[in-house]
Amino acid sequence: MAWNKAVVAAFERLTGKKITVPPHHDVTGAIGAAILAEEKLAEPGFKTSFRGFGFHEKRYQLESFECEDCPNQCEIHQVVIEGEQPLYYGARCERYEVDRSKKDRLPVDYARVRQRLLLKTYTEPTGEKGRRGKIGIPRVLHYFEYYPFWRAFFESAGYEIVKSDVSNQSIAEQALELFSAETCYPIKIVYGHVANLLEKDIDYLFLPSLIKVADYQEERDNGAYICPYVQTIGSSIAARFDLDTAGVRFVDRPIYLSQDAGNLRHKLKGLAADFGLSDKQFNRSVAAGLKAYQLYKQALREQGEKILRDTSPDEKVLVVVSRPYNGYDPKLSLDLPDKIRNLGIKAIPLDFLDIENGGNDVPFMYWRYGKRILTAARYIREHPNLFAVYITSFGCGPDSFITHFFRKAMSGKPYLQLELDEHSADAGLVTRCEAFVDSLRFYKFKMPVSSFSVACDEFRPFEKIIYIPNMCDHAYALRAAFERCGLTAEVLEEPDQLTLEYGKKFTSGKECFPCVITTGDMIKKIRSQGFEAGKSVFFMPGANGPCRFGLYSQFHRMVLDDLGYVDIPIYSPNSQNGYADFGLDGTSFRKIAWRGMVFVDCLQKLLFRTRPYEVSPGETEKTYLHYVRRLDQALVRDESLEELAYEARRAFDSIETTGTRRPLVGVVGEIYLRNNRFSNNHLIESLERLGLEVWLATFAEWPLYTSYTYMRDSLSGFDFGGVIESGLQLWFQRRQEHKIYRSFSGTTGLRVDYPIDKVLKLATRYLQMDYKGEAILSIGKAQEMAREGASGIVNAMPFNCMPGTVVTSLSKKISEDHASIPWLNISYEGLRDSGEETRLEAFAEQVTAFERGMVKPQMSEAMKPDSFNC
Repeated sequence: MAWNKAVVAAFERLTGKKITVPPHHDVTGAIGAAILAEEKLAEPGFKTSFRGFGFHEKRYQLESFECEDCPNQCEIHQVVIEGEQPLYYGARCERYEVDRSKKDRLPVDYARVRQRLLLKTYTEPTGEKGRRGKIGIPRVLHYFEYYPFWRAFFESAGYEIVKSDVSNQSIAEQALELFSAETCYPIKIVYGHVANLLEKDIDYLFLPSLIKVADYQEERDNGAYICPYVQTIGSSIAARFDLDTAGVRFVDRPIYLSQDAGNLRHKLKGLAADFGLSDKQFNRSVAAGLKAYQLYKQALREQGEKILRDTSPDEKVLVVVSRPYNGYDPKLSLDLPDKIRNLGIKAIPLDFLDIENGGNDVPFMYWRYGKRILTAARYIREHPNLFAVYITSFGCGPDSFITHFFRKAMSGKPYLQLELDEHSADAGLVTRCEAFVDSLRFYKFKMPVSSFSVACDEFRPFEKIIYIPNMCDHAYALRAAFERCGLTAEVLEEPDQLTLEYGKKFTSGKECFPCVITTGDMIKKIRSQGFEAGKSVFFMPGANGPCRFGLYSQFHRMVLDDLGYVDIPIYSPNSQNGYADFGLDGTSFRKIAWRGMVFVDCLQKLLFRTRPYEVSPGETEKTYLHYVRRLDQALVRDESLEELAYEARRAFDSIETTGTRRPLVGVVGEIYLRNNRFSNNHLIESLERLGLEVWLATFAEWPLYTSYTYMRDSLSGFDFGGVIESGLQLWFQRRQEHKIYRSFSGTTGLRVDYPIDKVLKLATRYLQMDYKGEAILSIGKAQEMAREGASGIVNAMPFNCMPGTVVTSLSKKISEDHASIPWLNISYEGLRDSGEETRLEAFAEQVTAFERGMVKPQMSEAMKPDSFNC
């Protein structure tokens, strides 16, 4: 690259600095290696293993064979050299590569110690094991942390545990043939393990949907979520495998784990019915499982305490920072802990560290493993002997944000981050580990001066300008509500190419696309002419998990701080209580904003219902924009929305249209992406140009959903104050929604949506209600659209969106159950290519054929309208 003057010039332009190219840049690596070798030779007692310059003249022979000593079945390459010991490479263990004398001097294999503790028997089962049947447990995901609990639980109940084989090449190949959506590797490999178990003699397949884990009382609602992919893997497996034909009962019940015995019995009560356990048997099993798990965790901590106690002052120890399922599955981690050990340095698992009570230092992190990783970062940073090797998986949604926070938390101390997937190879991994270990020779520990913290800004933003992201035209209703309550608010300009450039410059490319766009919008506004930082507030609503959206404001806070804008607040109300806490208590803000958003939903329904048929191009759009502006004025001035709705209805009815009807397609998906014209490359207009009419999921469904889940959470948590508040909130929202819709009554084509509870009821055929987020809304709404006349469904999502990918994994099954309705999953990341247009054209052809009845098989009995009781 250094030979390329254009590249050098580009760097100079981007950095604004003079770039110096060394005269011998093409051999700087070799010079550096020579310097390192010279320094190594000078170390006391060092003996070189250099064989001499004539070594290449010796005869050698290459051979290869397959090792059958374990399920990995590695292909071993052997180099037989005249007069020398054979050399080996290709194994994932040290069986061939490490000579015995060196092996005896290596540190303890703590990954194997952890594995032995995981598989250890902590409680003796009562009664005859296996008398009730055999339960298959795949060696994936939470198996690597909770197997001691489940083993004791089921063996105490009289069941026999059958595990899938250790991850191997055969399982990996099966997984890559069976997986149904582009997720991370730890999720993909589940499919292979399930297939492996179905070849065994089992009665049950146990793969529960783990929603939350709270080790301590204060974690029950905060910092306990598991990743959406793990939460929904049971639903994806059920859609992919015909388990009934296999004669296996699938138990994928959503569960919540806790170390509080009473809470745990309450959360797991449904398993008693699944496995036919009496109250006495169930309570005994829970007690046995909890005891085993606690003894297991205690054994891990004792191991860690002993290691740190025995560590010499100058010794360096690497902590493998990972989730249990991607750090301690030898196939997924490429046996990384053992590779580090072969470098002569200790590698200890993250859960050997006693950090469980430190999670309160990162209150904004709602993912359980994210909180553990960031807590570990602080612990490692402050410990002079510890250094981190952070394993992340390609496509890991949570880590796209956690890695930023981890970097900040580790400021001042080096660490190694490795991203692995099914294509990763050993050679590059070993080289990076060697380089990292070598770099630590020069590191001198200094106690950190301060700790990194990201917090949501909480305040009343009066006397400032609130800048609202221009996600869609509903932002103008929100702006008007702020102004009506005495605040100054401004909707940012619509995103454009400059937004995208700024967004990509200040993100890594792994975050979800709406985060890139909203980051770019902030930076673009800050750098615009006339911007006053001291008078500005950025509005970015949040959530309490499990989707990444809840971390946008914390990420933005970090970006602004890095750029020096520490005094610009970010105003971030949260969905945990249905966005009740806006800092505007005692005002009519939420009422005004809600009515305005419902009104915009109605205007958009009229826009999409009329525009495809207009005789005069542009007339419908002009009418729509006029009434968006009129709505803004009406909200600020407290004018009657009912009269404005009647006026808008008449204006749309007066637009001259053709009589020919088009096929109807529903658009669901991530709320920002499906609504933001720039981000989805004007998807709705593209579908209309292809001869279709679009039914877009409303914006209002999300506030309704958050209120509904607020009520369900309050009921399950016996929070009667929350039940009353959420009930009143839902009642008000529905009442105002119906009132505005009635004002538009009489307009041709104004569809009234199903109530939110009915939408969710439809979705539970494929996804458990306990899984929170937009996936369940998209699945329920898509079914509503299919039942109410749509001839096609588009699931629009950001690239690598977790809820969107969950919907993708279930879409084939949903489509088949609804007369094979055409379904398009389409993702966006800021690029435009001809392939996108081709996919839309092909989809439009399928929709047209479906509409004409050319490909309309019968709807399955289970999905016929009469089978629903919502």
